[in-house]
Amino acid sequence: MKRWILTLALVAALVLVVSPIYTVHAATTAWSGTLGTDTVMSWSDPAGSACLPNNNPDNARSYHVQPFYVNTATTYDLVITAAAGMNIDSDGTMHAVYQSAFNVADWTINCIAYDGSLTDPSSITGLALTPNTQYYVVVMNTYFGPAAGATFSGEIRSTTGTATLGMLPAAPPSSQPATSGPGVAAPSVVKPGVDMVALPEGSAVGTFLFATPLYYAPASGAVTNVVIEAGKSLWVTGLSKDGLFYQVVLSGQFLWVPVEALAPTNSAPWNGVPLPSKTAS
Repeated sequence: MKRWILTLALVAALVLVVSPIYTVHAATTAWSGTLGTDTVMSWSDPAGSACLPNNNPDNARSYHVQPFYVNTATTYDLVITAAAGMNIDSDGTMHAVYQSAFNVADWTINCIAYDGSLTDPSSITGLALTPNTQYYVVVMNTYFGPAAGATFSGEIRSTTGTATLGMLPAAPPSSQPATSGPGVAAPSVVKPGVDMVALPEGSAVGTFLFATPLYYAPASGAVTNVVIEAGKSLWVTGLSKDGLFYQVVLSGQFLWVPVEALAPTNSAPWNGVPLPSKTAS
């Protein structure tokens, strides 16, 4: 009997030693994407940059922007896996996470995490995120020029929280400026026909990269319930003073959208004319 008890104890000890420990994710948000055919940026690495420390200077890369937000203040893991179409010298992906806004004209602003290990998959682990905050994961190919049309898959994982793809829900109407009451002018009536406004010199037509709400002011808390679908276009007149929003025109009104939502329009007659870089009046 003692021999059997000793044998069982040894077996139990061996099981404890060799059994692997797995991380169980309560929720995984998955998606797939394509590096843009008309979204090529030149990533350079200025001295002291903490966002892309392993980047070669002045390499044009294709990229893809995926907005998301989370429901719980906890840590999250982001994993990006290359699928197909990466160029021969660039068979993997890199990715960075931005908070509040992503501006391709200055990609060092708002960057909170980056993986430049040049391995596939590309992973950022243990990233602390908070609810009611807009985040963007920007996926790009690694080296040696654009890889437009290359595909990838992505996952955002957490043991206690859940990520949702897209923009934060619009604020309730009560949080927007009053439209009636004492001291508030009566709103103008939109009449049939074309709403004519004077467009500043240098205005151009921009195309939306993903579904984006319009903002009544260039501020994160000024979101409206009006959403423009991916692929749609609006006139763009210039940038906000902080460079984080474009001013656009819709139905004769000047509104705002985050700069990461728009790209130059490649179809005729615009043929990729750059969006205005001056400050909107």
